[in-house]
Amino acid sequence: PKPQNPSKQNMKLLRINIKIQKMPSRIDGYTCTRTLGKGLTAIVKLATIGDDEQTQVALKIMDKSNSNLNENFWKTLHSEIITYRSLSHPFMVKLIDFCEDAVWHKSDGSKKSVAYMVMEYVKGGELFEMLMMGAFEPPVCKFYFKQMLQFTNYLHSQGFAHRDIKPENILLDMDGNIKFMDFGFSAPL
Repeated sequence: PKPQNPSKQNMKLLRINIKIQKMPSRIDGYTCTRTLGKGLTAIVKLATIGDDEQTQVALKIMDKSNSNLNENFWKTLHSEIITYRSLSHPFMVKLIDFCEDAVWHKSDGSKKSVAYMVMEYVKGGELFEMLMMGAFEPPVCKFYFKQMLQFTNYLHSQGFAHRDIKPENILLDMDGNIKFMDFGFSAPL
């Protein structure tokens, strides 16, 4: 027997199914494109703002059903938000927005209740990744150390201590400058 051509109706359903599977996930006005990292309490997604595919941000998404998001977590998160909003420095990742109550429309069609932080997307990666490739030459070490001292001097002058400085919490921008992030353990001096 000769195979039958699929009907137009079946082809239309197939195209719709394929489009649904490829639909990006969305949170409010942000479209998530790929995962940048995962942790115990959050996932970080690269996202664009609305229909503007040129403007990229990092979305730190916290699933509210995660049992690790206890009362202490929320207290720490609110403290981190206060720290970000109190500071502004070229060697610090910028907080663009924070929302404590949103719905994540996932690409598989499911929905999750989430909180999220919208952060500046820093394209150069972690300092840690660069160190794993090999030791820096002394002039490069001096360059980064100077920037770290400038930032920590600013941070302390504003009455804050980071308390979690490590290569994994320092990003590099496309010009090779450092950007401190993750102020979850920060505290007033």
